[in-house]
Amino acid sequence: MIKAIFLDFEGVLTVEGNLIRNILYPKLKEYATLDELREMYSNARSGRIPLKKAFAKVPFNKLLRTSENIKAKGGAIKILRELEKVYPLFIASNHVPVIFEKAIETLKMKKFFKKIFVSFEMKINKPNKEFFGIMLEKTGYAPSECVFVDDSKTNLVPAKEIGFVTIWFNNKDDNSRNKIEFSADYEVTTLKELANLIKTF
Repeated sequence: MIKAIFLDFEGVLTVEGNLIRNILYPKLKEYATLDELREMYSNARSGRIPLKKAFAKVPFNKLLRTSENIKAKGGAIKILRELEKVYPLFIASNHVPVIFEKAIETLKMKKFFKKIFVSFEMKINKPNKEFFGIMLEKTGYAPSECVFVDDSKTNLVPAKEIGFVTIWFNNKDDNSRNKIEFSADYEVTTLKELANLIKTF
């Protein structure tokens, strides 16, 4: 019996699933290469290095302004409003401080979630199994009682191994993280499909 839904943020609830390449890099490429930004982002979202130190080469005000380019998928608020009436909702995201916080506040989504699990606070990233273990420990659910939705197959692999019901949000992009051999329990391509599917559980 399903008792809770865990949703990735970037690429599931937002339009852009590749924040570094398609949002950060176009705005910050005069200060850092794409590879440098990937390294900075990785360090910041893991919580290993403070945000300002991780992005030391980038003007901090310009880094913060990139959050303005993070847009919600069409109908996201309506879908969240529907789903929270059926199941408790939780965020499970690899993200960096301030950018994530500003985005989820600006997009008016925070109120729909019972708890938010973000890598920079947890000091560990998906797809590490410990990320999922912490979520289960903090919420008290068994894996079989939880649905995990992500646009990254690599993040879904450990969740399925642990026992989550997995849903791959297929954005039909060219991201390498989705070129692995893996089949989630379900696959959707729109938030409407996702909502309709979840309501059948």
